[in-house]
Amino acid sequence: MAGTLELRTQKHFERLKQLESLGIKVPKTYGVSGATIYQEFIVNDKSQEVIKGLRQTKTLSEKDKQLLDQLIKMAAILDHEGYRTLDFLGDVIFDADREVFLYIDFGFDLGDKGEKASTSALENLIREFRNHKEYIGQRYLEKIESFSRQ
Repeated sequence: MAGTLELRTQKHFERLKQLESLGIKVPKTYGVSGATIYQEFIVNDKSQEVIKGLRQTKTLSEKDKQLLDQLIKMAAILDHEGYRTLDFLGDVIFDADREVFLYIDFGFDLGDKGEKASTSALENLIREFRNHKEYIGQRYLEKIESFSRQ
């Protein structure tokens, strides 16, 4: 019979699969055994540098927009599906080899899918990237509206 850690790990794995099916990029996952989820190791994690760069820039380059758009898409999906993230940016890493943000934390601070949409990930983005509030708001709204057309 599975113990508490095994059940919690299975729940985390199920959330990972749910988010992946919604279009959120996650590290390659090889499987679950007991209380362990086996995933690829991201060797070239440049999260801190990329987020700091986006935070400090006043004008977004095309590359900056592409990076920010990845985060906005993740935030819009999470919020639209009712997840209430506690620290959205703390739950992503940036794989510099593939130039992609990956969502990595499927545990307590993500929680279960809610019945109503949330804005917690959007709020975190706006708080962290104040210089780009208008861009984030516009692109986020476009993503949310695209979900209703589907």
